Amino acid sequence: MTEYCSVCKVRLGFGNKGFFGGYKLLDGFKICSNCYSLINEIDKNKYVFHYTLEEAENIYETHQLEKLKEINPQVWEMRSQIRKMNPPLYSFADAEMNQLPNVLLDDEKIIHAVEGCYNNDKNGILFATNSRIIFFRVDPQGNFTEIIPYEDLDAIKYLSNEELISITTKEKIVGIIDVDKYYGWQFCEEVNRYLSKPVEKKPEKNKPDMQNIQYQVRKINPDLSSWLEKDIDRLSDILMDNENIVHIIDGLNEEKTAVILLSTEKRFIIKGIGIDFIEVIDHEKVKLLEYVLPEKKISIHTDEKIFSIDTIDEVLAPQFCEVLNALLFGSTVDKNQATGKEDASTSVFELLEQLGKLRDNGILTEEEFTDQKKKILDRL
Repeated sequence: MTEYCSVCKVRLGFGNKGFFGGYKLLDGFKICSNCYSLINEIDKNKYVFHYTLEEAENIYETHQLEKLKEINPQVWEMRSQIRKMNPPLYSFADAEMNQLPNVLLDDEKIIHAVEGCYNNDKNGILFATNSRIIFFRVDPQGNFTEIIPYEDLDAIKYLSNEELISITTKEKIVGIIDVDKYYGWQFCEEVNRYLSKPVEKKPEKNKPDMQNIQYQVRKINPDLSSWLEKDIDRLSDILMDNENIVHIIDGLNEEKTAVILLSTEKRFIIKGIGIDFIEVIDHEKVKLLEYVLPEKKISIHTDEKIFSIDTIDEVLAPQFCEVLNALLFGSTVDKNQATGKEDASTSVFELLEQLGKLRDNGILTEEEFTDQKKKILDRL
């Protein structure tokens, strides 16, 4: 299986992978030798494997911005602005942002920016500046630019039910669809505030933020996020508000159907890949969770049924069970399978470390963390 650096996304090979399994971060993600050297320079007293993926990504992005500042200060200034306004956009709109100096005027400043699809036809970036609205798309077959000066603008508003920015001018109505609910509303708010027009009430957030879900999946299982984009997008319709993903993996169910197995802090969800199939198992119904060898499958036992998932990833599958057993039962081993002797101090340390990560990621509240911590310490 082809491996890639979790930070800069270059392919890992003989020349940049490192020895003895390669370079790894605190949460197990592999990085290339260049990223290892970059992170190592930040703090000589802190080992690279003590950094999380999120910390490593921030170091890399800051380094890239500093390099850009030396090469092209104008592009650096624009990218810095956009990074503050819309972080998800900053990470993948390289082509449009690098060519922005050719579109903007000398004294033009960016107010806000969002990604969207122009009149259901062209994907690109919608920018608001201090003088106009610009939709810009970079395309090898020819760039597309639509410019709307503020003097021609009659109204701009975000339609939350349709995830659409509606721009009304004296001559036409332009629709930018598939716009993120939070950033779409914020974009219109900033433009209307700049033009001193009434700001509409902020829409209620009735389902999880898609950008946040994509980030959670990429952080836990980067390979999964790269080839199951459509199925991961559907998770926003399944997850409840404020529900976070604890772990996620793919495999085959009993009918040999390809599925995603994920757990939040409240329930397990088994979702078909490419098909409308879903099973939900509340955590309180689970009696036993185990990784079964040599079959290499995950089994979830309830009073009514045993759910089995044949897994492919021999690293993430045991990790899935370890993390969830810590959350469910306060134990990294299966609830009814504590056989043989183990090093109690090492086991407890690992458990507390796992629980600490769940708390730091916002999955466990401080009260839940304290309760589970007490149960673990009582085992000593």
